[in-house]
Amino acid sequence: MRLYCADIERGYVQGEARRQGLPTPSSEVVRLPAYGTAESKRVGAACLGGTAMRRLSNGWEQLRTAKGEWLRCREQ
Repeated sequence: MRLYCADIERGYVQGEARRQGLPTPSSEVVRLPAYGTAESKRVGAACLGGTAMRRLSNGWEQLRTAKGEWLRCREQ
C-alpha cells in the first residue's frame, strides 16, 4: 500500500510540475538529515521541505538527478 501511495504522489507532483512548466521532481526519494541539524552541517546536505539540498560556501544548492529532475527527500 505504501508503494502504491508513493507512486500516486509522485505522478501527481510530476504532472503538476509539467502543467506549470516547472522542473519535474525525481522518481526516487532519498533519506537526508533535516535542515539545521548538526548532522546536516557535518554531511553538507539536508532535506528541506522534501527537496534535497547541498551546502555551498555561500548558501545551499538544490540537487538534481542526471535527468535534470530535482531530487526529492525525506528526513532521517
